[in-house]
Amino acid sequence: MSLKKKIIFIILLFSYTIAFSQTIVEYVSKNYFTGQTYDSYLFINNYNSIFINVFHKRYLGYEELLNDNDFINNKRYISSLRYSIDENRYYGTVSFDKKIYVYSDISKVSWKLTTEKNIILGYQCKLAYSDYRGRKYKVWYTTEIPIIFGPWKLGNLPGLILKAEIDNKFSFEAKRIVFNKKFEIPQRYYDMYNYTIGIPLDFKNFISIENQYFEDIRNKQITNLPKGVVLDYIPSIRENMIEKSFEWEENKKP
Repeated sequence: MSLKKKIIFIILLFSYTIAFSQTIVEYVSKNYFTGQTYDSYLFINNYNSIFINVFHKRYLGYEELLNDNDFINNKRYISSLRYSIDENRYYGTVSFDKKIYVYSDISKVSWKLTTEKNIILGYQCKLAYSDYRGRKYKVWYTTEIPIIFGPWKLGNLPGLILKAEIDNKFSFEAKRIVFNKKFEIPQRYYDMYNYTIGIPLDFKNFISIENQYFEDIRNKQITNLPKGVVLDYIPSIRENMIEKSFEWEENKKP
């Protein structure tokens, strides 16, 4: 693609993004390791998005979520991902041991586009594949909604991602889209992303802390097993997480 065509594409992309600003996408999300089904919300505002997983309760829609005082005011519910188009960077928030961490991660998902089609929520969708951080991704996106966002850290396709399957272990599927609707994200998310609260970390250090946190939990569970019980197999600590391995680990291989 020539430089001129790239510039035109970027201008059109930003124009479409403005047209679809203040958009909410509600997803049904599943973790097949745990058997849990939960709600996820993608809030899109101009050149940014915030993606929130809600594990503690099921809601009828984002209206009920944002009117729930427990969710709005309780600092336990801080897990989120913010994506900046300008930086092509994700900022994540999470809490371990009563400490709030804010990390940043640059998206490097490389997609293989196909001509295979599907219809989701009445939209014509196309299929794309990727191998990324130890998992295989299969996503359906629609150019009828030409914005580059999607669930979790998935995006940078020619249209909104409406469905994603990850190694048949995790999935996200849109159940509702609301356009041009004003909404207010709880203030704590803005405070975290502005580093008013929370401990800033680079992504590699965050993964190290996350691994140690779950390793400690598992070790306590193993210690509390009945006497004489021996586990035949103990999986990797990241076996049940979406991101299974990382590029800095690959670089260490001979």
